[in-house]
Amino acid sequence: MQNHHVVVVGGGFGGLQVVHGLKGAPVRITLIDRRNHHLFQPLLYQVATTALATSEIAWPIRRLYRDRAEVTTLLAEVGGIDRENRSVILKSGEAVPFDTLVLATGARHAYFGNDAWEKHAPGLKTLEDATTIRRRLLLAFERAELAKTDEEIQAHLTFVVIGAGPTGVEMAGMIAELAHRVLPPEFRNVDTRKTRVLLVEAGPRVLPAFTEDLSAYTKRALERLGVEVLLGTPVSACTEDGVTIGDVLSLAASPDDSYRVRSLQVHSRAAQAAEAGQRCAVGLAGLERTDELRGQVLCDPAIALTTQRIDVWLQVAATEDKPLRSGTLVHLHAATQDCLATVAVLGQPSIAPGAGAPAQLVLHKPANVWHGDRFILRDASAVRTVAGGQVLDPLGPIRYRQTPERLAYLETQRAIDPKTRLLGALAQAQYGVNGATWLRSSGLARWPFDLASVSDIVVGAGGEWLIARARLDDAQAGLLAALRDFHDKYPDEIGPDVQRARRLAAPRMPEALWLQLTGHMNEAGVLARRNGFLHLPEHGVALRAAEQIVAEHALPMLREGRFDPPWVRDIALQARLPEAQVRQVLGRMARGGDVYQVVKDLFYHPAVMHELAALARKLAAEEAGGQVTAARFRDLTGLGRKRAIQILEFFDRIGLLRRVGDVHLLRPGTLLFSEKSP
Repeated sequence: MQNHHVVVVGGGFGGLQVVHGLKGAPVRITLIDRRNHHLFQPLLYQVATTALATSEIAWPIRRLYRDRAEVTTLLAEVGGIDRENRSVILKSGEAVPFDTLVLATGARHAYFGNDAWEKHAPGLKTLEDATTIRRRLLLAFERAELAKTDEEIQAHLTFVVIGAGPTGVEMAGMIAELAHRVLPPEFRNVDTRKTRVLLVEAGPRVLPAFTEDLSAYTKRALERLGVEVLLGTPVSACTEDGVTIGDVLSLAASPDDSYRVRSLQVHSRAAQAAEAGQRCAVGLAGLERTDELRGQVLCDPAIALTTQRIDVWLQVAATEDKPLRSGTLVHLHAATQDCLATVAVLGQPSIAPGAGAPAQLVLHKPANVWHGDRFILRDASAVRTVAGGQVLDPLGPIRYRQTPERLAYLETQRAIDPKTRLLGALAQAQYGVNGATWLRSSGLARWPFDLASVSDIVVGAGGEWLIARARLDDAQAGLLAALRDFHDKYPDEIGPDVQRARRLAAPRMPEALWLQLTGHMNEAGVLARRNGFLHLPEHGVALRAAEQIVAEHALPMLREGRFDPPWVRDIALQARLPEAQVRQVLGRMARGGDVYQVVKDLFYHPAVMHELAALARKLAAEEAGGQVTAARFRDLTGLGRKRAIQILEFFDRIGLLRRVGDVHLLRPGTLLFSEKSP
């Protein structure tokens, strides 16, 4: 009677483990594999990146079992299994009978329904895969050496590894090490250290099967090697031209959380893109489907916007019995959103049935709408349609909403063409518009036209600040007039700080636009800015030679005196100079910002004043409500109460602090004596 016959299909780890485990058992073993070698797959990535030769990770199966007479090795490919006759059918047509069959054929990589990608992005399971990748890898560097343009070079030096499991992590790290450390001395026309290696993973972390601390450590190690790790980033297409990463979307209500588009279905069919007007299903990486998502809006993170005040054009239904008045409670229906809102009619007391007019809707909960969005209004019981309309400005103001300028602005926003709307807005906006906000309100991620080609407007840094040239000239003239008035009123001071100057010249101008305006005027030489203070260029002229001698004596004394500097009379006595001359020179220096006059005849060195201001900021940060008290400031500086109060009052006067009762509060947003002050 013959021994029990065991047929093992597959000479990988699983198949060999079975054969090893049956050593000494009363069985005959037939091991079938379509390759004649056993492969140590964990080191395939080193073959693919030239670190190892193929012979170092592959061993002939026959040699492994040459001393096992009961083991027969067949180089063949299995075509099927005859369960009734208990035989394995080879593709050559032969049948191999068995008593026990073990299938250990291993696994292959998956493309998640995108099998066409395999041609352009081979997996790494066999020696053939490893040598294919190695050939492509080395040829990419050779082609980069021959490339003529920077674009061609960068294309050849960009490698994308999809999947951050163990194999992907090892591959990405080895490619980076090869490019950044091994190959640079071997090439003359190209710097391989400029190679980009991207590891793309749809999940939230690398090595998802490992613990989170090991995943975090691995990510840091890869980044130290120069690998760009892209997490939560599914690949949506892979062609001979490159890899396409899914678009990024966010919920409009939470723009800080973004999600990559993993899949699209249009009319229940898989699609690579969806266009306006198509009804589609969107699969997002990292976003789970829950009831809380019902009614929410998906958008480009660049245009995400949430608001509770929207300026609109309202058209009251002709079927209404009475005019629509301010204070009316209505239901707003915009896209999938439904919320209560209160109507505020603009420019007139009411809107007659069948008529239209601008209005502001004050929403009772946040909503996501953009310019041009259509909506309908129903009565408070949501039974009767009251009006319909279109959003003109999704960020309606709380104040000044009824001014003629605001109403004229809203009229310009009824235009459809973005360029026409922008020009209309700039014509009415006294202080210009914030370009980024205007784009976001319009639902635009970028300008749909060439901004530089638009005439008669001034564009600030990065396109953030836009203003009509005529409006800019008016704003500049107003600021210069305010500075002249300040210098006439306070001739001994260098000028107002940036925020105080805004309160004097243009209190309604948005801060971002104001900083752009002052920066523009400073660059043009129209005004000067020093230590956070603004002044006219002619204010605080250079000292004459005789006055410079006084300054050379006074400044070291003020610096050495630190928090308790000498008075004018003491400086004059020690320097053996006329007291009147010292007082006059220090006054001129104060107008130039070279010293600061706290009270009459008491001046402080700029470096010391920065120290004192830092102490005031420190106290404001430590105390509840940002309070600075004379007692705490006195203790911190070691000065007497009177001097501490004098310094705090000086800070009040220049705009660093403001006094409220017996305490001093740090002014919000002040740049005086800060690291940002020029």
